[in-house]
Amino acid sequence: MTTFAPLPNIIVRPTLAAPAGQQRAFFRLNHLLFRLGDAALDLPWRGHDAADKLPLCAVVGLSDPAMTLWDAVDAAGGAGMDLNAFPLLCAPLWAMSPKESAELLATRLPFLPT
Repeated sequence: MTTFAPLPNIIVRPTLAAPAGQQRAFFRLNHLLFRLGDAALDLPWRGHDAADKLPLCAVVGLSDPAMTLWDAVDAAGGAGMDLNAFPLLCAPLWAMSPKESAELLATRLPFLPT
């Protein structure tokens, strides 16, 4: 019988720091919302595999760290949305600059698939 050494206790602490080699959160979130918009169109794209699109999910912004997820969904107008049908992504807008969060709210957020 083979025995293995015990695995070390690894604790992952969440962070809002940008991953190595990536831009700020604003650019990553903007790109993700662009891709979700394409997925919502559900159009065939020449040269792309049919499986090469993101699954739809709802995206709402959190305006401050104390805001609950349900409050964010309600504020976005998604109170009647079935969250069993779509996963929910909550973006920490409070961690972005006021200009960036205002731009996201004016152009891309909330993203509520129907």
